[in-house]
Amino acid sequence: MAAMSWTKTMSVGVPELDDDHKGLIHIINQLDESAGAEGRQAVVRQSLVALIRYAESHFGREEEVMMVCGYPPLAAHKGEHQAFVNKVRGVNDRFQDDPDGLSAFVAK
Repeated sequence: MAAMSWTKTMSVGVPELDDDHKGLIHIINQLDESAGAEGRQAVVRQSLVALIRYAESHFGREEEVMMVCGYPPLAAHKGEHQAFVNKVRGVNDRFQDDPDGLSAFVAK
């Protein structure tokens, strides 16, 4: 997978949230890089846990901003956040069961 890159079109106009998004991209790129490397299961494991924790923290902060601003589709957006966290948790659970097989899967 090609590395993700931050672009100005991704900006939401709130510097703190933009910085969070850049952090998420960094963790995703680290995970992608580690997944394809042989013997890097510990790094993949750490990256998955970091991604879950960072996403939960960021999503909570982002949802607070959206609530204060009266963002109309907040409920739907919260659902997207939860779906993302659930998906990464599922990948993490599968990785715990089969680190070698899932490393190859994540690298695709």
